This record gives sequence, C-alpha cells and structure tokens, in this order.
Amino acid sequence: MDIPRNLRERMEQLVQNTLKDFNIIGFTTPEDVAQRLGLTIHNGKLQQVDGAFDEETKVILINDNVRLDQRRRFTLFHEICHYLLRHDDEFFSDLNDLYEDDEEFRKVEERLCDMGAIEFAAPKEEVQALINEHGFSIHLLFELEEKFHLSKQSAMWRLAECAPHSCILAICRADFDIFPLLKLVPKEIKIENAWNSEWTPYKLRKETSIPKDHPIWTTSDSFDEYFSFEDTYIQYYSGSQMEANVEGVWINGRAYIVFDLI
Repeated sequence: MDIPRNLRERMEQLVQNTLKDFNIIGFTTPEDVAQRLGLTIHNGKLQQVDGAFDEETKVILINDNVRLDQRRRFTLFHEICHYLLRHDDEFFSDLNDLYEDDEEFRKVEERLCDMGAIEFAAPKEEVQALINEHGFSIHLLFELEEKFHLSKQSAMWRLAECAPHSCILAICRADFDIFPLLKLVPKEIKIENAWNSEWTPYKLRKETSIPKDHPIWTTSDSFDEYFSFEDTYIQYYSGSQMEANVEGVWINGRAYIVFDLI
C-alpha cells in the first residue's frame, strides 16, 4: 500500500522525536525503548500475527513462534510505534479524517508502524551516512544486516528508501526442475519482492519473470558470488523494458539485486 510522503515523514519524525525526548543515543534495543515509555513486554500465543499491543494495559505481546532475533526486534519496534501513533493526538486524528474506512485505516496504520519500526532499527540518517562513506552498492546489504541487526528483506527495503538515485532493489527467487542426472536447472527466475527509491515512479510487480535472455540467468549457478552487468535492462510485468545497470549476489537460491536505472 502506498503511503503519502508527508505521512511517512511525520512517522519518521515521531520516532526521531521520541529518541531525542528520551535521550536515546546510538544503537538501542526495543526493550530499552519500551521501558523508557512505560510499556511491558510479554510472550504468548497469538493467532496469525507476530505481535500485538494492548492499549489499556500498555502491554506488548510477542508471539512465542517469533524466535529469530531480527524478527523479534522489528516486531517489538512495530508495536511500540502503535503506542506512539495512538498517543500523538493530532497525527492520529488526521489519519482518522483521511481514512474513514476502518479496513483502509487499519492497513495505513500497520504500514506506518512498519515505517516507524525501520526508523527505530536503522535510522535513515545513519544509513545515508554509510552510503556517503562507502558508495551505494548491493554490498551494503551485509553492512546493514550486521550493524543494525536487520533481516535481508528489511535491509533491502531500507537501502531502497535511502538510495540517492533512481533504482529498484529486488529479491529474485529461482525455481528449479530436477532432471534425471540430478542437475539443478532453473525453470524460472521471478521477482519475490521489490522496492523503489523515492526517485523512481515505476514499480516492479511481485512474480514478474526475469526473461531468459537477461544476463541474470547466466549467474544462477553461483553461490555467494557477486555479479554485475552494465547497459542491460529491467523488464516489468507488462513486458515493457527500461535500460539499467545490474548488480547483485546469490544467497541460498535467491538473488539480491540492484537495478540502477539509466
């Protein structure tokens, strides 16, 4: 769901103000932020969701099934953002005026809390400083994973948000057929997820197939190997193409790719 830029910026500012008001400097844990805000964290059984926030008791409940540290960290920050959003009377009132349909409002609130969570976990200012220091590259995926304790998917999203130019970041999935000689040959390579930089109006749809004449196909037997191609293209679901430089790396059957639009 697309969220207007002014709402995204207000959510980021809400997080930044919280960190400033509570004098939270440098790397922080969601447990520390929750404690400063007077929130309590409990583990428990939840149906179909990773976390929930109880407004009356000020309790964040985390699903027992959330065992990965990266996922737990993001979920906690997400639930903290529900608290912050609902206690910013002006912001919350504006959202209610803009989205009168309950289901639409719920989706917008969830999306904004994701945006707030990533600002807590990997502040935009710090990510942009890394880009300025090292240059924009798929190699920063690993830097963000390690420095900010992010999943690869969250790191790709954050890189796209902070990119200083027109580009699309994507995770591609290779689907394989097994032939009699047990040689693994990709049947298809498809877009599993994709994120635009703010300079890029065109979206790359999930499940878009990578054409078999695209140079990405020549790298599909790579393992943890970096690849790059200049003056190639990106193809959208409609079949239309745009010129692009491509760089990426294969990890466990998925390619993490930057399409730099030319």
